[in-house]
Amino acid sequence: MYSEFRLQKLSSRGLCQIIAILAPVIIGLFVHGMHVNRLGLYWDDGVQFMQGWQAADGNIIRFILSDTFGYLRAERPVAHFLMMIHRAAFAFSLSALHWSLVVLLVLNAVVLEIIALRIVKEHWFVFAVGIIFLTYPFAPLHVIWPATAHYLWACLLALLTILFSDYGLRATGMQRLTWYALAAITYMASLLTHEVFALIPPAFVSLWVLSKNGQNAAEWYHLGQISLYRPALWWLSVLVGVFGVYGLWRVLILPMYGASQYPSSMIELNPIMLAKKILVGVEIVFNPWPPVLKRIALSPPPLTYVFVSTSLFTVVWLLTLWLLRRSPVNDHPDRGDAVHIPSGDHWAQAAIIGIACLIAAAVAIAVSPTLISMDTGMMVSLRVNFVATVGVALALPALFVLLVRFYHRSPTLAGVVALVGLIYIGFIGAPKADAIFSQISGMPVLFGRYNLAYGSLLMAYVLAVIFVTIMTVLSFARHKPRGTWRRGTYGEAAVMPHSHACLLSGAVAGLVLLGTLFHFSIKEELATEWRQHTTMLEQLRTLAPAVKDNTFIVIVRHEPGRSPFAPYGEHWSLSPYFLVLYDNWTIIANTDQNLRFYADGVESTYWGAVATWFPPGVKGGPTLTHAKLPIPRIGYDRLLLFAFDGSKLRMLPQLEAKTTLGDAIIVHNNPDRILDRMTPRTAVWRHLIDR
Repeated sequence: MYSEFRLQKLSSRGLCQIIAILAPVIIGLFVHGMHVNRLGLYWDDGVQFMQGWQAADGNIIRFILSDTFGYLRAERPVAHFLMMIHRAAFAFSLSALHWSLVVLLVLNAVVLEIIALRIVKEHWFVFAVGIIFLTYPFAPLHVIWPATAHYLWACLLALLTILFSDYGLRATGMQRLTWYALAAITYMASLLTHEVFALIPPAFVSLWVLSKNGQNAAEWYHLGQISLYRPALWWLSVLVGVFGVYGLWRVLILPMYGASQYPSSMIELNPIMLAKKILVGVEIVFNPWPPVLKRIALSPPPLTYVFVSTSLFTVVWLLTLWLLRRSPVNDHPDRGDAVHIPSGDHWAQAAIIGIACLIAAAVAIAVSPTLISMDTGMMVSLRVNFVATVGVALALPALFVLLVRFYHRSPTLAGVVALVGLIYIGFIGAPKADAIFSQISGMPVLFGRYNLAYGSLLMAYVLAVIFVTIMTVLSFARHKPRGTWRRGTYGEAAVMPHSHACLLSGAVAGLVLLGTLFHFSIKEELATEWRQHTTMLEQLRTLAPAVKDNTFIVIVRHEPGRSPFAPYGEHWSLSPYFLVLYDNWTIIANTDQNLRFYADGVESTYWGAVATWFPPGVKGGPTLTHAKLPIPRIGYDRLLLFAFDGSKLRMLPQLEAKTTLGDAIIVHNNPDRILDRMTPRTAVWRHLIDR
């Protein structure tokens, strides 16, 4: 009888574990796969994929093997080999390229879930970590922008380093050395793919130094009351050594045969600036909600996607609650091989590990020229945010549990603190957060003042204040909460009160609701950008079916609310498309916002610097598809002027501009540069349009 019950118990645990790992995979594929057939190429994608294929003259094998962004002779050579997978996917179809990003992101989530299961043996925690990693509204670009695929690969390799290190630190003898060797290989590969994840594996291993997993007394250093785990200390020194070797290679050896794409800057090493960037970055990671809510309110996704997000909210809530009710007893004595850190239980351990990984990511970003940001107007800056999602996905579920425990032990105090926080946000608010009652709406009004989205937010805020107030008052006469029950070896055992389980599940589901709405909003914008861009180029083929050599095409886009950092706004986001459209390497393009006007001509720029292109008569190829020859000043007689309003392209007769000296000039169009013949569609352009 007991053996049958034991088998049933193990079977139930196995089912919960499978669901906890696979459910985020299914949800991730669904959420991030919905827009795959509508997304396109953005920013530098034209260089890495479209221009590279055109340079290969239609030879797919040559294109796949080509170093289309100069990775081999720069600081990220492994990225070249990993990007071959995505170039092969693009050669199949544009949708396949985006599916390759989605699958890679989901694979990252699976490895992170396995790591979470080894930290805390709670199936709902594993599920929460995976679903937060996939939907947290912080890094929306990595399944949209194929040029950022090397971030996903570097993250996957760093997570594998953590997983292999964990296996090695628990093993002995040759088995330990085998895991160490695998971890060292994946760590070096991660560094050579993208260095921004460099500090996360050492941060994880450093927590093992103080762990309590070692059973052999000979594996400990005892320094008074402090005990250090010797294998972890030794392995941490190895990882630091590997990082040091990478630094020496980058500083001393790489310049002998290549060049760094991102040279170091002493400004970022200023200790005051460094500390400020770290603190601001950590604050933004844990509180991205003001810009997220503002984005959802100003650019809400279509109702279909709102329904999808609401449905996912319900599914995640119920699934998390179901897993919670089948979790092992809270604070169970049998913690197996979970990582132990002094002065805290396994929830504190998970929170500390997540925060340590988050701080490691913030430090790595802080020493670079970029910073953690939620400025959706300058969307390209969001790409680096992905580094912090590993830490926040591990930390948030554990912090939720600690908050629920705090409420359970001191409900009145917790209620007062929550009520004070809500009142502060509503009536005062942080300067950058925008208080609830300080909004001014220019949209159609609700209740005489507020737009629909803001009115909904206001009502939700009022309901939250009422709910917290009632719970605080009732806590004075609180009875013992009713528990959620599970069958144990000796009968029924309480896991967590019903109210706490519902609150915890609702918190995870709420993150998914806001996260998916934010992701859908960003995806809708970029899907629209791609549709408008291809429409513009098709209309251009009608207005200018062929143009003379050395023509410089200027696109004027002054649509209300359009960010100057939107896709297709500068040289490298435009010129590759005109190369593919006309099959002519002498034709380049830019928008008027990225031009400098002089008395004798115009200068094309790229993010403020002089734009580069290929020498006359030289095409790109497997060794040179990202040209670095500065474009000389372009005479006004080479310009073709067009204006695009998002739906219709028209030819401009002239353009009013100001020179760098402030003089007003009128730039005239040159329609005589248009030839009276049709350029055949290139194979690459057909590949993009006929998807």
